[in-house]
Amino acid sequence: MPVEGSSRNSSSGSPMVAMATDSFLLLPIMMMMMMMMMIVIMIMMMIVMVMIMVMMIVMIVMMVTMVTMIMMMIIPPERVPLALSANCY
Repeated sequence: MPVEGSSRNSSSGSPMVAMATDSFLLLPIMMMMMMMMMIVIMIMMMIVMVMIMVMMIVMIVMMVTMVTMIMMMIIPPERVPLALSANCY
């Protein structure tokens, strides 16, 4: 039971040292804020993962292009097998 002169929502003495009994009202708000932060972090992680996948695809395409260019420099076009030549009709 609150002491005389203290707030109606406090217990254990004067309002300066009393414990508020309505402190749990902030809990749902804090939980919602934490959930929103987790959702934002998950979306950011998904964006980073997509960017990494795109970079990997670009790197693979660049590697295939470089290998093709090196093969064209090493092997003259006359010696390329018919199945690999661009002039195949």
